[in-house]
Amino acid sequence: MKVHREFYLEFSRDPQAFISRWLASQCRDYWVMTDATPGHPEEERRADFYQAQWTHEAVMRYFYNRVRKLIIRNHAFVVSHSDLFVYHGELFVAIHCRF
Repeated sequence: MKVHREFYLEFSRDPQAFISRWLASQCRDYWVMTDATPGHPEEERRADFYQAQWTHEAVMRYFYNRVRKLIIRNHAFVVSHSDLFVYHGELFVAIHCRF
């Protein structure tokens, strides 16, 4: 109970500063828990950073997941690598996909 009381008292004194400190604390905790490291902002500002092989794979995964969600949501099915048929109302709509 005492911890809750102190939490809300501190919030009531200066909500903006409290939220800023709390978010910074949560961010630090997240990085510690996930053992992640923050990105490199200077590298990420440059275009050549996004020309690496991992970005091509990331884009492919992104589009694959988008199409998969579309298939699930719209009861669609894939006929070939590049053709997608989506059930729309009472007809199937063919979508030609280029990956």
